[in-house]
Amino acid sequence: MALLVFTFLLSCFVAVLSQPNGWKMTDRFVGFRYEMDLKNQAVEDDDNMLNRIRSKADENFCFGWAQRTIEEQIVGEVRCNKRRGIQMMEWLLKLGDKVMLRQYEDTKIFLHFSRFELLDIARKTCFQDAPHQCPELKHENNI
Repeated sequence: MALLVFTFLLSCFVAVLSQPNGWKMTDRFVGFRYEMDLKNQAVEDDDNMLNRIRSKADENFCFGWAQRTIEEQIVGEVRCNKRRGIQMMEWLLKLGDKVMLRQYEDTKIFLHFSRFELLDIARKTCFQDAPHQCPELKHENNI
């Protein structure tokens, strides 16, 4: 019985490793987070910018979220098919001088929604590292 279980597990492992190109999640999707610093920039109001980001995500069939922060930033995560995700990243980078992106190797975003959501400023969404690093961790790393 142990040999049968071992053989089954080994065949599952080999099947996962031998996926043809184009079938892996990383071949088909892109996921990333971003941070856009709006301080001292001549940009439109935050709500209009948030709605533009959501419209662009919807246009590209992406899901994820965007949020305005008390630090005068717009932050969020996006996941799309690979081609449209790259277009979305390029579009975000053109929105201002101070845009930081971080692409996820496994494509998986941390907050999942069935569509693109605009989150309330009070919701805690920060991460342990940049972009959109938690303020208390920024201060710890600078000491």
